[in-house]
Amino acid sequence: MANELTTSLIDELNPYFAKVIGFVDKDGEYLNDPIYNQFHLLINVGAENDVRIGARVVVFALGPNLSDPDTGQTLGHFEIVRGEGKIVSLQSRMSVVASSRMVTERYTKALAPIVAAVGYPPEQGTREVPAPFRNPAIGDLVRFV
Repeated sequence: MANELTTSLIDELNPYFAKVIGFVDKDGEYLNDPIYNQFHLLINVGAENDVRIGARVVVFALGPNLSDPDTGQTLGHFEIVRGEGKIVSLQSRMSVVASSRMVTERYTKALAPIVAAVGYPPEQGTREVPAPFRNPAIGDLVRFV
């Protein structure tokens, strides 16, 4: 009973479960600079923390502490969302989160030269493509959803 109360109090005081500790490139190599890859983040929890492959997360930074303009009551920190992702690789005390955010991209399909010479217009359309996390940084917070 006391252990449950302590866990509940910790969860209430700190609802964030993990932090970003690095970045991972497309070949699975560790990076400490996000400029090279913003699609995969390394976080500081893993199998020992009951993390599972496929678990969904939200990655965010804490913004300013805001107050209600009418009452002056503190509302808490604004969360600057970096993106959503899912666990794709798992170690005992670390995990890799891949961005699950998608954006719509416009494209123009190239035509064969002979078709283009006849004057047919190129085919245009839209498609969903993977999008990176938005400006992730070491120390960003991670919440499992």
